[in-house]
Amino acid sequence: MSSKFQVASSKFKTKFLLLFFSVLTWNFLWAQPPTGAAFLKIPVGARAVGLGSAYSALVDDASALYWNPAGIGRIGITDIMASHNEWIADTKESYLGIAQRLAGTQVLGVSYLTLYMDPLDRRGENGEKLGTFIAQDRAIGVTWAMNFSYLLSIGATAKRIEQRLDNIAAVGHAADFGLQFRPHRRFFVGAAMQNVGSPMKYVREAYALPTTLRGGVGYRLGQTVTL
Repeated sequence: MSSKFQVASSKFKTKFLLLFFSVLTWNFLWAQPPTGAAFLKIPVGARAVGLGSAYSALVDDASALYWNPAGIGRIGITDIMASHNEWIADTKESYLGIAQRLAGTQVLGVSYLTLYMDPLDRRGENGEKLGTFIAQDRAIGVTWAMNFSYLLSIGATAKRIEQRLDNIAAVGHAADFGLQFRPHRRFFVGAAMQNVGSPMKYVREAYALPTTLRGGVGYRLGQTVTL
């Protein structure tokens, strides 16, 4: 019995390592070139962060306005979610999302995401203080979602993105698209394409948006445990 267990354990470890290195290779081969508007990639919500951002299939509240727009199709009547994150280098991230069910199977949502810091000192050529200036990034989104049945919901977001440093700003527009599919009451599938839009331009320098494809599956093992 012990010998069989060791063999099975060895096979499991081998498969796990192969899967692990396959994922690393996939990420390396398909890595994106450097992009701007990186604040759009900072995760929102304690639950999603606690799940390692594996949330596109499970999200069903107002944080879906960030993770997967199809998720707000599964709210009750009204859902509001707010979060604040004291992040690195004295930066702060705040998020507010509101979703409201309309007549029938449609849901409308509005979201606001911002990354900012305290005012910075403006200095002259000799280091003298000349007042302060601000640095702030923000995105405002409007989302529509619809349930076709308990099995399927879809959603889309249109958003305006702004990155401001002092009195100079870069402005862009992007869209998110998502779907959730639940073929069984215990089984969840979700996918979202985020930040699809044309490059933004700061002064004379253009940069691409961080277009992201998310996908995931979930399986409810019991009342309190989901894989």
